[in-house]
Amino acid sequence: MAYNYYYIDDMPDKVQGLIVGLNKKDLLEIIFFEPKGNWEEEMQILQEARTQNKFQGLLLDLRLQDEPNKDRKISRYRGSSLAQEIRIRVKEGTFADCPIVLLSATDNLKASLDPTSKDLFDLIIEKDFLGDTFSYERAQKILIALARGYEILLAKPGLEDLMKIDLSLIDKRLLNELTLIYGTKPFHILAGFVIKQLILRSGPLINIRLLGARLGVNLEISEDRVAILELLKPFEYDGIFCDGWNRWWFQGVEKWWMENFPDKILRLLSGGERVSLISEKFQLNLTGFNKTPRSKSEKFWTVCKGTGKPIDPTDGFVIADQDNLYPWQDKEYVSIDEALERKHIDTWKSISSFEKSKYEKLIKSTEANGGNRK
Repeated sequence: MAYNYYYIDDMPDKVQGLIVGLNKKDLLEIIFFEPKGNWEEEMQILQEARTQNKFQGLLLDLRLQDEPNKDRKISRYRGSSLAQEIRIRVKEGTFADCPIVLLSATDNLKASLDPTSKDLFDLIIEKDFLGDTFSYERAQKILIALARGYEILLAKPGLEDLMKIDLSLIDKRLLNELTLIYGTKPFHILAGFVIKQLILRSGPLINIRLLGARLGVNLEISEDRVAILELLKPFEYDGIFCDGWNRWWFQGVEKWWMENFPDKILRLLSGGERVSLISEKFQLNLTGFNKTPRSKSEKFWTVCKGTGKPIDPTDGFVIADQDNLYPWQDKEYVSIDEALERKHIDTWKSISSFEKSKYEKLIKSTEANGGNRK
């Protein structure tokens, strides 16, 4: 079936190409609406349409008050106000829960989005990057996965069926949080938790870049990359929202490693040693990674937030704003090279405060030795 998303934006002429790019025949249809300019009318239309299941998800622009609609009315409310009202009605039991995605210009997000409003949305997509660094195909995949995931939630399956894993295999602290939320909170609370605290943050689940780094295998260029992924297929995440993001249960990957290489501790091996062991045992043609120029270790375990290149955490700096991580979540790092050159600083912003003195010493040392730093 095709999932319908209502898209509310006050600039119809500027978003037609975006809508065409997002539509996917028989799978995803974006239905555009200008804001009504009247709060009560807006909510009544959305309430009735959702009751009749005319849409399964919402795309909202943040600033709905910049341009008048065709009736020359200007809205006095924001997309975040609509999202908040919908979430309140969901809690009251008068509105069927659904994914809400914020789709807005980068400048508007920076200038007008209240940080406390971010939790109202399942996902935030910046228009400026859509079709470029964030492809339409990627966006389609995620929007479909969100709608399908909420459809599953509304059917109220058991938690084990929802996560598609034996719950005894999940970190107990994570399981406690999931159990606390499921059945006692609105579905969007659980959806937001799974997406933002499990899928999008490495820990029990890891993405393909981190999977490659920890195996030492460059999964982009290795000739037998499909074969190695097939070996790890049993550990691929297939729980709720899995269609939107490819992830692997790292506990399963580690177990696989120990069963195949019982006398070799994965974390203590260099990337090259890991590749050699896998290639020899399974007769695969795999390519490894070179360490970054200023790195000393090849015991790759994380990836640089700026460049995506594998590093040992000892060759990186912890980035800022990670003081409130859940205990099962991994910290994010930037490599020494990226920290000095700052070519992708928009993706990591700043070094953690407790790393600042170490960072400043590195800068002084580099400059004293005639090194380049931008």
